[in-house]
Amino acid sequence: MKRTGTIITLLVIVIAFSAGIWYIYSKDKTNPVVFQTETASIKTIVKKTVATGNIVPKEEVLIKPNISGIIDEIFVVAGDVVLAGDLIAKVKVVPNINSLNSAKNNINSAKTQVETARLALRESKKHILAPKRVV
Repeated sequence: MKRTGTIITLLVIVIAFSAGIWYIYSKDKTNPVVFQTETASIKTIVKKTVATGNIVPKEEVLIKPNISGIIDEIFVVAGDVVLAGDLIAKVKVVPNINSLNSAKNNINSAKTQVETARLALRESKKHILAPKRVV
């Protein structure tokens, strides 16, 4: 029995040794990794960075027109320096019904006042130019 145990142990060692040699031999047969190389040259280094977030202006001004309407044409772009009195945009006026009716009523009222003033002028001219009667 002692002999069979020794033989089995030696066989296991020989098999493990043979498997190790076969593994090393098969690994050596695969093609080695070939690295691509370049020759040294003088070039400009460009360093780029990507940043996330928002760009906020130092000073921001809200622009509101005096009249309501539709912007027809814009003469400046974001970031341009604008001085007081510069033309920024062209606004196409679209009147609403209330302001249109109000303007019509103002025109009719003014026409009535002009007619009343003309009649008053005629009457005053009649009185001034009329011959005075002496009694």
